[in-house]
Amino acid sequence: HRAWLRIKNKHLFSTEFGRSDSFALDETGEYVVERGNAWIPKSKFKDEDYYFYLALLSSSMFDRLLNIYSKQLAGGSWYDLGAKYTKNIPIPNVAVARQNNSAFLKLSGLGKDLSLGNGDAIYSINEVVKQYYPLV
Repeated sequence: HRAWLRIKNKHLFSTEFGRSDSFALDETGEYVVERGNAWIPKSKFKDEDYYFYLALLSSSMFDRLLNIYSKQLAGGSWYDLGAKYTKNIPIPNVAVARQNNSAFLKLSGLGKDLSLGNGDAIYSINEVVKQYYPLV
């Protein structure tokens, strides 16, 4: 039993093991995460914040970060997406990300496109995410 599931809220989730293409957004809060991970915000999120993080977590940059911080599973480029291995990954704070309003709005829009099934959005996402990781 997970108490946070009693209240139907929007949330990001991922498979238990995977990579950047293992994330999705439950917009209605009606799904139960089983054998996966819910990515619950520490503060109140606006709708565009969820889409921003969906885009960021779905980027090829996040795959590079998983390669550095997470445990790679035998047999390929799959990683443990649990908090034990992902908690130290440097992910931009949404309040700071909003200061670069143009990039934030682009990523939020692209995250929404991605959530609607537009897989081509990933190419643009990868370009915009570079603004948050300029030294990588």
